[in-house]
Amino acid sequence: MELKDVYKQCHRIIETQDKQDYGNAEIAKRIGVTKQTYEKYKRGEITPLSVNAVLNLLSCMNDEHIIQIIRDWEKKSKRKGEK
Repeated sequence: MELKDVYKQCHRIIETQDKQDYGNAEIAKRIGVTKQTYEKYKRGEITPLSVNAVLNLLSCMNDEHIIQIIRDWEKKSKRKGEK
């Protein structure tokens, strides 16, 4: 699976989970990038190497550890006022 497909899949999952359609601008805001940058990610025009690295690391772990890392990230992000 290419990284652009991961972005598209995540976008669809968030919409399904929230039972709401989101434009690219809304998702871009959630992840802290411009709409144009997010659209380039989805088209595969640019690929952040750090995202590839994190996904590669996560793919080496079991589900429990992946969830733990995501929850820790979420807590830290909320404390910093991100998200």
